[in-house]
Amino acid sequence: MIHSNGPLRVFRGTLVVVCLLLVVQYLLGMLVNLTVPFPANLPGGNAWRWAFTTTALVPLHVLVGTLILLASLLALGLSLVARSAPAVVAAVIGVAMIVLAYISGLSFLSSGQNNASSLLMALGFLGALLAYLIGWGMTRPARSALPSTGASSTSILRQRDTAAGDYAAHTVDQADVR
Repeated sequence: MIHSNGPLRVFRGTLVVVCLLLVVQYLLGMLVNLTVPFPANLPGGNAWRWAFTTTALVPLHVLVGTLILLASLLALGLSLVARSAPAVVAAVIGVAMIVLAYISGLSFLSSGQNNASSLLMALGFLGALLAYLIGWGMTRPARSALPSTGASSTSILRQRDTAAGDYAAHTVDQADVR
């Protein structure tokens, strides 16, 4: 009997959600970058109060980033429960990249909106997206682990019907194969 790995399946689903959130976050970041002019005369460069009272885009960007951080931590926990080395590696790298992007975003708002923080946010996004996509691909169930659709005592053999040129399915009892 084939047992499915529930935590690994949930892990893979969580990666899909995180990747979708990352795409939304990327689009929000581009909108902030293109439409929100940060004033140059903020005391100490601190844009927190200004950003949260002037525009809805920056708080939304911060909220989605926080959701991504929480979902990536959930994915890490699920990878540990699933005991899958590729899942754990992808989750650890993904969390590290999300933390890099998150801290860089905090730095961007706190210290004068410098380009280095913006670049680190983008690199964190890209690293996390790649880690999660690769992790999703490497944790696919093997074809032999897919559930069977036929009776347990039979197998389906495909034979080419040479006269008609089409394929015919034949059911063969396991006892006949031996």
